[in-house]
Order: sequence, then structure tokens, then C-alpha cells
Amino acid sequence: MIRLFYIGQTPVVCSPFILIPVLFAMLAEKPGLLLLNVLALFLHELAHTFAAKAMGYRIRQVELQPLGFVARLYRRIANRRDELAVAAAGPVFSLLTGTMAYLGANLFDGESSRFFVCRFGEMNLFLGLFNLIPVIPLDGGRMAEALFSSRYSKKRCKRILMCAAIIFSAAFVTIGTLLLYVKRDRSGLYLICIGVFLCLSVLRERKWDRGNAADQMLRRFELINSGNPIPVHLIAVHENTSCAEALVMMDYGSYNAVFVLDDELTLKGILSEEELTAGIVDKGQDAALSILIKPH
Repeated sequence: MIRLFYIGQTPVVCSPFILIPVLFAMLAEKPGLLLLNVLALFLHELAHTFAAKAMGYRIRQVELQPLGFVARLYRRIANRRDELAVAAAGPVFSLLTGTMAYLGANLFDGESSRFFVCRFGEMNLFLGLFNLIPVIPLDGGRMAEALFSSRYSKKRCKRILMCAAIIFSAAFVTIGTLLLYVKRDRSGLYLICIGVFLCLSVLRERKWDRGNAADQMLRRFELINSGNPIPVHLIAVHENTSCAEALVMMDYGSYNAVFVLDDELTLKGILSEEELTAGIVDKGQDAALSILIKPH
């Protein structure tokens, strides 16, 4: 990733694969449409960012990728409601913006103005509908993961949705190749690019999941060993909450403590992250937190 600039203390980085849509725009000789596409992508991710910040999540970095800006959070989203709201914010905003732009194009004077407003509306509509495809790492996949994680484990949901992304990727590449070489339609190149991007995004998602927690925990150890303070992250949950659910709520860049409460919000005990980890190893990830509370 190439670091571009900072928004406050949040770095904005660029994927080398952003050259894919740039190359396509140059081949199509339509640089103006490229700028509209970047604007649509930026507004889409901005909606995600505002939704995440409104719910109290901190943004670690913003990545500029071929099909959008991706906001990486410091910690995983704590519950299915928040995850569904953050994931849905982008497509909903894009669909509303696209509909308004497409319907309001006639209010502009000049053929070229109406053309660009219409194309901006079409790009937003495409972006919103495309992101509703239920595959990870698209927003539709995040929404599907949030909806079905109550029935299946998050790990299983994610694995299924990533496999679906590979299938869609192969379909896009196949259809694009047929359009490009059989129909001589240059739009096939765009479908091929989308398919390749989906495949690469799945690989990057797996790499991010493996490295994110370890990277933040290593940085935490370096800070504390050098005498610098680290933030403390406190969460309060019901005693029937499982260890796995509590683990998802943790901020790996902070020192975590879990306040375990009963139905009357009485404090039953406090678990450190070490005690929670040891409890998962000893009792299993589906064990309730009440089992880990030691009697006074």
C-alpha cells in the first residue's frame, strides 16, 4: 500500500491495483468519467465512515482501492446491529444519491452537464447494487454475515461468503473474456477487472484478518515496554455472553477488561483479557462468561 496523505491522524493509503480503473479510463479515453467514479467511491465510503464514527468506532486507516475506499477499524464491530448498520450505510447512500442525480439531471442546462449528471447517477446506482452482492469483502457480504451469524459461527459465515466471492470472480472474468474476444465489446475488460479485483480482495481480507490483531498487539507490547502508556478498553456484557462474543468486542490496540453483569446490572466480576483467553483454552469459546468468574 502507498501512503498518500492524512485526514487528521488517519492515514489514507492507495492500493497499486487502483491503476486498473485508471488504465481502463485511459483506454476508453474518458478521464472525466474516472473522476466521477472516484467521487462516487469516495462518497460511498464516507457514508460507512460516518456510520462507524457515529457508533463510537475509531478508523485505523482508509484504503483507496479499485472499487472503493475501504475504512479499516481499530477493532471489530461489537454486535450484529452495528455491523449491519455500518455495512448498509454505503449502498443506501449510493442508491439514494444515484436516484436523485438520475432524476434531477433534467434540471441542468446543457447537454454535457446532463450527460455527466446522468452518468454520475448511473455510477452510484451501479456501485450501490454491486455492493449488495452477498460476498465478502463487499457490503452485501458484511450484511449477510451480520444476519446469519446468529445461526452460524462468524468463521463459517465468512468462509462461505469468501467462497461465493471466488465464484462470482470467476463468473465476471469468464463473461468479460467472452464479451471482449467474441463480441469485441470493450466493456468486457471492465468485467475482467472487477473479477480480478474481487479475487485479490478476498486474498487481502484473509491476510488482514490474520495480521491485524497480531500487528496491534505487537505494537502494544512495544509501547508498554518502552515506558509509554497504552489505552484501556472497558466493555460491560451480560454474564450469559459467550467467550467468543466477548473476544470479538475487544480492541487489540488497547488493554481490555470485561465487566460481567447480571440481569439487574449488578457487577458479578471483572475479567482481564488474559483470564478470558485462558478461559477459552480451558472451557471453550462457547462457554458463558459467568463460568469464568471466580467466587470471592
